[in-house]
Amino acid sequence: MSRLLDDARRILGSGLSAASTEVLWNTCVPSGGPAGLFGEDGRDWLLRISDIARSRLVERTGAEPGAPPDCRHDPLPVLVTSWIGEAAVGCGFVRPGVPPGAFLAAWNDIAGNVCPELALRLAVRSLLGSDHPVPARVYEAMDRQGAVYGYGDFLVSAVEYLVGDRSAPTAGAYWGAVKR
Repeated sequence: MSRLLDDARRILGSGLSAASTEVLWNTCVPSGGPAGLFGEDGRDWLLRISDIARSRLVERTGAEPGAPPDCRHDPLPVLVTSWIGEAAVGCGFVRPGVPPGAFLAAWNDIAGNVCPELALRLAVRSLLGSDHPVPARVYEAMDRQGAVYGYGDFLVSAVEYLVGDRSAPTAGAYWGAVKR
């Protein structure tokens, strides 16, 4: 619950638009997203989630949670951002109904302007809902970056079953490699 609250508040404190929030949610959650949920847009919906998470934490701990920590994570490797860009544009792991260009713009925004660590978790979550093969080199780079971010054994490895024989793109092949 604490991570959820931190993520929600970090996104809300950023310039990420309501539309980008909805696109990322729609890509990551099997049941679809907040578009029209309770008549709210993506930011309003994220505010609701933040309020619920905060209330539950207060109930459990008896104390008001502090501000989310600043995101001070290393940028994602170009190999990872290149592959995510190419896979998204090729509709590899973007859910039906989510425009690949909209996903890519939202993902680049969160990776470059909000938190690259959160962007990696969103990419892994998106892959969990797909059958898109992940090149071994890309998976290994994601796994190494997960270790840098302090992930345990089971976050990135949740998509290890997708590792395939496709070759990874060359560094810089994707036009939107995230720059920090």
